[in-house]
This record gives sequence, structure tokens and C-alpha cells, in this order.
Amino acid sequence: MTQRTFHGDELKGKNLSLNDLSGCVFDECDLTNTAFTEANLQGATFNRCRSDKDGYTKFSTANLRQTCWHGCQLENADLDDADVTQASIRNSSFKGATARNSHWDDSRLDAVDFSNVDFDLASFRNVKVIRVKFRPALTTGISHFLRLLKQPRTSKRTIFTAGTELSPFIEYCSREYRLSQLLLEIEELSWYRKLPRVLFAAFIGLISDFGHSLSRWLISSLLIVSSFGIYFSLAKPDAFSDFGIAWHHSLLHFINLGSFSLATNGIAQTLLNVIGYFMLGILISIITNRFVSRW
Repeated sequence: MTQRTFHGDELKGKNLSLNDLSGCVFDECDLTNTAFTEANLQGATFNRCRSDKDGYTKFSTANLRQTCWHGCQLENADLDDADVTQASIRNSSFKGATARNSHWDDSRLDAVDFSNVDFDLASFRNVKVIRVKFRPALTTGISHFLRLLKQPRTSKRTIFTAGTELSPFIEYCSREYRLSQLLLEIEELSWYRKLPRVLFAAFIGLISDFGHSLSRWLISSLLIVSSFGIYFSLAKPDAFSDFGIAWHHSLLHFINLGSFSLATNGIAQTLLNVIGYFMLGILISIITNRFVSRW
């Protein structure tokens, strides 16, 4: 097919798989249920194209090198194994798409919505990211680590290659890659060696989202201080006349400013001091991940 310009809904529901559409212009096209599987779209321009939320657009295994996208709304698109190298994508949404084993190397992403996109094994080498909204379709969380106790293979081998520029999107990808690598390392261990690592990782995920959530850390710290406050008020009513005093005593030992006294249970105070130091280390990690690493 020679280079040409398409408009409106003339391609809606069409099967253009294996076609040579290189250099074509798709201007305000409705691409609902349109298939470009294995098509050659190198150098094509997609201008304000769209698809219905209940439909799809198939670009699987397509050649999308050097394509330009502007103002497109192609939700639930199929970009598995697609080559989107050196593309320029601006003010576009691919929410809910699948892009497994796709290649976005040397592309430019400006105001792109990648919410709930599956990027398993995707490549983002030397990508220029200006503004990207990303909420992962596949996450590495506490349940993934706990699942290692009952089955040997759970982790997604999601690889986001090196060389990408810093951005919230790429930062998240790097974090997922590191967590996936940790899962791979743990699942190779014997069960008794796996158990403490799994529980420790799950605990870190619960209280701080693996060193990335300040709100989780604050909530966890308040729960720890309050739990020890309740213990002090119940176990040592003579030393603490009410819960407020016991809570304040617990807080001081949590931040390692309290004085030790056997009358107020030295063992519990020592344990709270240790937990306080541990939580301080996590807080430093959160600050480093969220602020210092971006400078």
C-alpha cells in the first residue's frame, strides 16, 4: 500500500495485518477493533486517533519505529512484541494496554498515560521521559514474597533496561526490577533459608512499601508507639497514672530519648529502643528514595 492519509472511521474494524503502511498519516481515525498485527508502520503519524473503551486496537509485533503520536486515546491497545523504537509520543493515553516484550528505546514520551499497562520484559533504553503517568498492571508486593513460602516460582521477570533518564516512571520501573531480582534470589534458596528473608521482606513492604511510603511508615510508627503505650499502662499502672503518660513514655523510648528504669519495665523499653533505631533506618531509606536520589 502506498503512503496515504486516512480519516475518520474508514479503518474501524478493518484487518490491516501484514500491510505496508509506512509513512501513512492517520488523522482523527477511529481505530476501534482495527488490527495492525505485524504491519509495517515505520514513520507513520497518528494524530488524535482513538478507540472505544470496550474495543481494542492491535499493534502486536508491528513495526512502529519512528512513529509520531499526538493526542491519541488508544486504551486497551495490544502492543505485545511491538517495536516502538525512536517514536515520539505526546499527549496520548494507552491505559490498560498490554506491551509485553515491546521496545521503546530512544523514544520521547511527553504527557503519556501508561496507567495499568503490562510492560513485562519491555525495553526502555535511552528513553527521554518528560511527563508520564504510570500505575502498574503487575506489581511486586508483600503477597509475592509470602507466596514464595508455598510455591517455588512466582516472580515476573520484568526487565527495564539501563540507560533511561530519571523520572517518576523510570524510577518506578527500576524499583520493580530490583524487587523482581530479589524475588529471583530468594526463590532459589531452601525453605528454611527462605523463611526469614520472606518474612523480613514482607514486613518491610507492610510498614513502608519497601522503603518508598512515608505515610505507611508514619502509621506503622504510631501503631508501634500506641501498642507499647497500652502495654505500659496495663503492666505498670503504678508508674503510669493514665494512658497519655504511658504513650508519652513509649514515644520517648521510640525516639531514644527516654530514661531507663526497671520500675517501668526495662526489657520492653530496650526492645522499643531497638525498634526505634530500626524504624529510623527505614525513614532514612524513604528520604533517600523519595528526595535525595532525585537531586
